Amino acid sequence: RRLTGYHGIEIRTRFAKGILHWDTALSAGRPVWGFAGDDCHDPTGIEVGAGTVLVNASERTPAALLDALRRGRFVNSWARYTSGSNRIEELSIQDGVIHIRLMRVADMLRFIGQDGVIVQWHSRVGEASYTVRPQDTYVRIELNTRGTFMYTNPMFRHSKGTDVMAAHLAPPPAERWTLFLRMFGILGAVGSLTIGLGGRSRWRRLGRDRSKRGALQPEERDPTGAVRNTT
Repeated sequence: RRLTGYHGIEIRTRFAKGILHWDTALSAGRPVWGFAGDDCHDPTGIEVGAGTVLVNASERTPAALLDALRRGRFVNSWARYTSGSNRIEELSIQDGVIHIRLMRVADMLRFIGQDGVIVQWHSRVGEASYTVRPQDTYVRIELNTRGTFMYTNPMFRHSKGTDVMAAHLAPPPAERWTLFLRMFGILGAVGSLTIGLGGRSRWRRLGRDRSKRGALQPEERDPTGAVRNTT
């Protein structure tokens, strides 16, 4: 709650409750991005690629990549990312409604809000929408497709209203990205560059190291106040 001067936090690790700390920081008003990449203790074989960061960069250059990471223009995939993995095709917000569209149906998708509370829950959906409520200070999305967990970055409330930030829109000038992504927190749809941030691969342990507010688990019950939609 009190730390400042950092861009992001590691959200998937078996040694700490990363997502719990992330929601704590977000709920305290800290605009912090979540990272779920590897540590790269050994850059060979199974040690690389368990956690993947999918970056919506303007071009494939180190400068563009780092700029996108600083601005929160990325989504995390916690499992080996392949051509058959799910992907976010669109993530936008208009008139206070967040809309997400996936490449394929997810087994579970949920919207997370203040204090890590599940504010809306879906099973077996390829797209979903959530209307931001007055009490929502931020909203982020988690989904699970056949054991692969994905995490968007948070979308924050903005005093000047809502704006569309969709994948097909051309990147706005740098100063507008700063406004939208640092203050409003919108993640563009998953874009042009996929990187595996290396590290100690624990992919066999997926789903076992998560706290109650962590990765989606099929056996979890809806918490009080959550809205569950099944299709």
